[in-house]
Amino acid sequence: MRTYLLLFLLFAFSGASFGQERINKLRKANNLFNEESYVEAQEIYELLMGSTSGQGVMGVDARINLAKSYNETGHVDKAVPLFEDLLPNADERPDILLAYGQSLLSLGKFDEARSQFLQYADQRPEDPAPAELLKRLDAIESIIPVYPDVQINYQAAVNDSLNDEFGPAFYGTGLVFSSDRIQAADISANWGEQERSFLNLYFAELSADGQLAAPAAFARQLNGNRRHDGPASFSRDGKLCFYNRSVKETPDAEAYTLQIFASELVDGDWSKPLVLEFVTQGYQFMHPSLSADGRVLFFVSDMPGGLGGTDIWMSRKMGDKWSKPLNLGEGVNSRSNEAFPFAHPNGTLYYASKGKAGYGGYDLFRSRPTGNGIDWTEAENLGQPLNSAFDDTYFLLDDDQTKGFFSSSRNGSDDLYQFILTGEEPQDLPPGIAPRGKLNFTDSLADSGIDDEKLIDSLINAGFVVEEPTAKEKVDSMDLAMLEDGGELDGNEGTGGQPTPNPNSSDNFDPEVVVDNGQIDGDWSDPNAPKEPLDPDDPDYNPWALPDDPNEENTTSAEDPYNYENTEGDPPMLETQEDVKVKLSVDLQVVQKSNQSGIGQATIVLTNLLDGREERFTSDANGKISLPLRPDQKYIIRAEAAGFYGGNLPVATMQAYEDQNIPAILPLIAK
Repeated sequence: MRTYLLLFLLFAFSGASFGQERINKLRKANNLFNEESYVEAQEIYELLMGSTSGQGVMGVDARINLAKSYNETGHVDKAVPLFEDLLPNADERPDILLAYGQSLLSLGKFDEARSQFLQYADQRPEDPAPAELLKRLDAIESIIPVYPDVQINYQAAVNDSLNDEFGPAFYGTGLVFSSDRIQAADISANWGEQERSFLNLYFAELSADGQLAAPAAFARQLNGNRRHDGPASFSRDGKLCFYNRSVKETPDAEAYTLQIFASELVDGDWSKPLVLEFVTQGYQFMHPSLSADGRVLFFVSDMPGGLGGTDIWMSRKMGDKWSKPLNLGEGVNSRSNEAFPFAHPNGTLYYASKGKAGYGGYDLFRSRPTGNGIDWTEAENLGQPLNSAFDDTYFLLDDDQTKGFFSSSRNGSDDLYQFILTGEEPQDLPPGIAPRGKLNFTDSLADSGIDDEKLIDSLINAGFVVEEPTAKEKVDSMDLAMLEDGGELDGNEGTGGQPTPNPNSSDNFDPEVVVDNGQIDGDWSDPNAPKEPLDPDDPDYNPWALPDDPNEENTTSAEDPYNYENTEGDPPMLETQEDVKVKLSVDLQVVQKSNQSGIGQATIVLTNLLDGREERFTSDANGKISLPLRPDQKYIIRAEAAGFYGGNLPVATMQAYEDQNIPAILPLIAK
């Protein structure tokens, strides 16, 4: 009897312990939601909803928070069924009606959304929100598509269902774009977890039918292993590149900012990138787009002087200097976020906005200068099908204005799409604008010491890029206005102080006063600005940088291109199956993304990123397969099936020293 009593008490204590743990997780998720950390809150809520006991602690408030977090992170398709289950509670919580209506609005279900807004207005007549949303609905329903007949083509050779591909820019005979696809040097995921890689620049050739071919990494000098690089914009001849790079403004900063850097292609070698001179510490400067004549740079920033959120700004090239940035005003910008500009040679500016009337998420708009050098026409929504209920960004129109590319998250991740404007007549370039240079992609890899064919093959087969030796830096030949002072740390960091922010507000920006060496003529200049340039490869300035040591012996080889064997602290690589002491596997199911049903007889390719070994498997009739893995390895699992676009799943087994079996789902999109 005593034994039974002890066992009962043990189980009761254990159950209470687990119950308290779930409550603690719920509190953490609620705090994260209140802090607007929606992604992190969503992960914990989903974990609790994954078990019966976890659902028991998820009350009405927590479920509303989860549904709203889906709205905030663009997963409105997941929010709708949650809100539908919560509707019986709408009398006590009318905010359910408003949030549910916003989900329906984002999905293009306008009549249903209108019904929810009207019900909420009846319960909360003092709240102006439903009136504003109903006004937005009226505006959406009145949108006339700019291009009435559009053919849209998913770019299967470039897109990856698990990663983002966005930010296309014309370059030579193809496109340069940004992606967070996995690379061997960037993998940091633990066993059973998935982390995305840093953004890097990639190049994809345009095939004869206008579709994008399989991509390869762009110039090594512009891509880094442990920072974000991209998106980019290029001059018409392909010799100048303006692009985003992430930096930490102080060594102990937890977050990084995006800044605009520029580089010049000289004798096939990209010069050392330097930050543009108007970039100010403490603010984001991103999404550069160079005009066709090279005289205006459009970009996005949250610097003071905007209308709210992030705005579109411009700077003019005046001699060898750039003018102070000018906000494009209310015709283009709003109190919310504008981003992703593209300046077409005909003078039209295409961009994305969350603040103008649209179908949901970012919508694509266009505007033109009025001719006075300052003002722009009221933005025009491009309409459907280019715009959807999801984020639609980076509209890139070809010179003849009959085709192009854009990015969209309409299939679950940011992907690239080609569009063809059926019925549109080809247009000539404006006088004085030369055609884009027919620069080959290999020109940007010159002097890199890498076989281009081997580089491209390795990317296609394994999903990562072979690390090549760093090319020599060329700065002297740069004919660019770069930052030569200002924006540097002010010396207070050693005593716990913060870098001195620029005391001058952009509210007083005068576009006719020219930025000169990091200062601006008149009262705006900072006499205390340090005189050393910012160097993105200097670890004292940018801890993300990994500069090469010229005195360090090169111990890489064809068999070990990443130098894993000579890197201290890396786990040992197991060479034979007999060395494996633990049993690790992934129970994979390949499913259709649309309905989660299994895809039978799918081909599974398991590639080891460390030793290059490749194994092939075939799933059963339900799309299931168990894949054996080894500890301390990094893999890409690729699935292919007839009638579907392929998909990749990164898996790492670092420091896995106990038997583990992990379930995983790899969704494929039907062609």
